[in-house]
Amino acid sequence: MKSYRVWNARTVFVLGLIIVCIGATSVFAQEPEPPFTWKGEGTALIVGEEGIKEISFTAKVDVDSDGWVNGKLCDGDDCATIERVYYAPFIEGAQKLYIVLSVKDGEKDKLVLLDCRMIAGMLLYGEILIKDFVKEGEIEKGLSIGDKVAQEIYEDYMPTGLKKALKAFKPCGAMAIKGNFVK
Repeated sequence: MKSYRVWNARTVFVLGLIIVCIGATSVFAQEPEPPFTWKGEGTALIVGEEGIKEISFTAKVDVDSDGWVNGKLCDGDDCATIERVYYAPFIEGAQKLYIVLSVKDGEKDKLVLLDCRMIAGMLLYGEILIKDFVKEGEIEKGLSIGDKVAQEIYEDYMPTGLKKALKAFKPCGAMAIKGNFVK
């Protein structure tokens, strides 16, 4: 009889812990209402001619009340500017994002496409895709570079320009950013 009570108390404790974790996760996993700022620190692993290079950086993204996005990912003095953001609705605490960045790389500018997922608003991780930036290029026009309003996408709908970009960009690494929404 005593072992039954111990087992029962453990079961109640474990179930309580699970309920608390689910409740806490759902609080953190709610989609933020603009305006908001998200800040974080991250690491990228880039595959290049010299092998794999690890880069540490900071990220800051501001979204105003109209959905306009402004942000940068900076590694010391070098920064990549956010040019376009596509986002899917939050589903069970996770959200699919495509973030297009422009990077000044010596003589040639690059476009970087982060094919990523955000979990609970705190962890952003994914694949890094890259291509040369062509000012009046077909891919750049299709992505509406310069249009800073975030565009919502759905599982069964993705803009044609984004589909073409995913085929045109080449994989070059992976990244993860730990961050949070700040006031």
